[in-house]
Amino acid sequence: MTPATKTLLMLLIVLVSTANAEDPVDKKEAAAPIAANKNILKPLVTSKFVLPLKKEGGLWIDLKRKWVIVDGSVCLREGPLEMFICPAQTKEHESVITTPVDAETVHTSLLAIGAKTGSPVQFQPEYKRATGAVIDIVVVWVGEDGKINANLGQDWVKKGNTRKTMQYAWVFGGSGYWKNPNTDERIYYGNDGSLVCLSNFPTATIDLPVESSNSNAARLYYANTPQIAPLKTPVRLVFANRPNVDAMKTPKVLGAGCVLLETVRNWAKEIGTNN
Repeated sequence: MTPATKTLLMLLIVLVSTANAEDPVDKKEAAAPIAANKNILKPLVTSKFVLPLKKEGGLWIDLKRKWVIVDGSVCLREGPLEMFICPAQTKEHESVITTPVDAETVHTSLLAIGAKTGSPVQFQPEYKRATGAVIDIVVVWVGEDGKINANLGQDWVKKGNTRKTMQYAWVFGGSGYWKNPNTDERIYYGNDGSLVCLSNFPTATIDLPVESSNSNAARLYYANTPQIAPLKTPVRLVFANRPNVDAMKTPKVLGAGCVLLETVRNWAKEIGTNN
């Protein structure tokens, strides 16, 4: 582990501890979205390479595989979308998945596995797409029958009213900070809900590298209902830093037969479920 990585990990642990201490969400309320399905993956076992970042679980980094692993749950299965994943109690009405982990913590975790930020989308004076490391997202969940499923995030999203799933990868734009003039507190923009976006937002931590309107009348992406797990199903999200990407090309989805998907599926089976 490099000195820079050690420093990032120390900062990340402090950040997560502070966020947990200040979290105003009632514990019963926070647990409600993941109470429906009793079949869930076991927590990860700590090792030299797998580090837990929350004492209650739900957030890990795998330094060997270059993964950030986050627990969440399904919060929406129908309709137009602005987000794919949002922090809890923010944009659940237009996101497929919600997680108790805030966007700033995911950002810092991605830095710890070597992912590099680019720039958020820019609209003025002209449109410039979001840039940054390509982040592939795999959703792992357990069905009522006990079967472990793994899907690329793009398979849970479709274009408009068609059956065509989203064909682009996400990039690590990196959001940004603003300072509250009354308190001098630095506030991370992405914590407003824009963790993983389907409509372009300058506040996005992770965004699409193509133009995608956030206007209600012109949203491009909808929930791909038949592919999405039932509401409140617990999910485990794998954020993978894709290596060797040509920054000049618009990154596309990996595809159903990709090595990453098979690797995550086998990894999840090794972890096993609580039943």
